[in-house]
Amino acid sequence: MNKYKIPLTAYPEQVRELAVHRYKVIEPYLLHEKTCKHIIEETGLSERTIWYWISQYRMDGLKGLLREPRKDKGSIRVAREVKEQTTKLLLQHKKRSIASIHREMCTFCGLNNFAAPSYHQVYAISKNLSPRLKKLAHDGMKSYQNKYDIVYRREASHPNEIWQADHTLLDIVVATGPNKQGRPWLTIIMDDYSRSIAGYYLSLKAPSSIQTALALYQAIKPSVDDISKARRKLSTALKQELQFHKTVSEEAIQLSQRTEELTPVNSTSKLKRYTHE
Repeated sequence: MNKYKIPLTAYPEQVRELAVHRYKVIEPYLLHEKTCKHIIEETGLSERTIWYWISQYRMDGLKGLLREPRKDKGSIRVAREVKEQTTKLLLQHKKRSIASIHREMCTFCGLNNFAAPSYHQVYAISKNLSPRLKKLAHDGMKSYQNKYDIVYRREASHPNEIWQADHTLLDIVVATGPNKQGRPWLTIIMDDYSRSIAGYYLSLKAPSSIQTALALYQAIKPSVDDISKARRKLSTALKQELQFHKTVSEEAIQLSQRTEELTPVNSTSKLKRYTHE
């Protein structure tokens, strides 16, 4: 009966490679190309190992050549009380050595009739402790929060919602005066959403609020091209507005003239004119 319930692909690559290697060793025997004795002479493996691999392959195929991991791998075989006391000592003392804790645990086990742990077991318990737990126990809550707590970071949802300022020392050397050289600082203003550069400023002085302010000014102020475009748009809009008013005025005059032509003359005014004549 096949004892391997999980598929071969579920095993780690290294385990599968080992199974393939074992198969290649016994493959000549399975194909009747070599005897078991020849394989033992070529590989240097024991006869018992070769026959075990052959029987496992015939029983379960390639899965039979897999090396099953130990069920107790990673576990430390010490009493629960011993492990708890060791953990307590490890968390209480930050700079105390493993050897010192091991000696104290040997004394503790002697007084309480427990099997004393080895040095390597105490070291393994220390290595298995969570770094977060060690940080909290040794350095306190504030230090733990500074290192491990999640900090909320705002993210922009559209361009120009959030800008970021950053300074970097350029990898170039420029002349700053007679027989003087220096590396310039680059200050940039970057849009958080598009990651595009909105403004920048170069200076030979160390970064400060002045450099940041000048970079912001360079990013905010409109360029010459922007001003020219705005002027052209404004001029076009004014011309269109004037033309519109002119057209409206001409149409109003024409409409007034037509109205006067169509209005009937008052009969009383006609009678007075004929009487006068």
